[in-house]
Amino acid sequence: MPYIPGFLSFRETPVILAAFEKIVRVPDIIIVDGQGIAHPRGLGIAAHLGLLLDTPAIGCAKSHLFGVYEEPGWGGSIRDL
Repeated sequence: MPYIPGFLSFRETPVILAAFEKIVRVPDIIIVDGQGIAHPRGLGIAAHLGLLLDTPAIGCAKSHLFGVYEEPGWGGSIRDL
C-alpha cells in the first residue's frame, strides 16, 4: 500500500497489531512515531492503536501535519490534569 499523507494508520496498523499478538509481556504504554489526537482528523495512528489495543498511547511525530488543533473536550489544558 502506498503512503498517503494523513492515512498512515491504515497502512501501518495491521502490521503493528500482528506484532502485538506475538508479544509475551504487553507494555503499559505505547509510544508511536506518528500523530495522536493532534492529527487533523483527530485520530492519528497513536490514538488509533491505543483504542484498538485498549492501551494508553502517545504520538511522537517527527513532522507536522497541517490542520487545525483544538484542546480536548474536557475544556482545560493538559496542565490542568
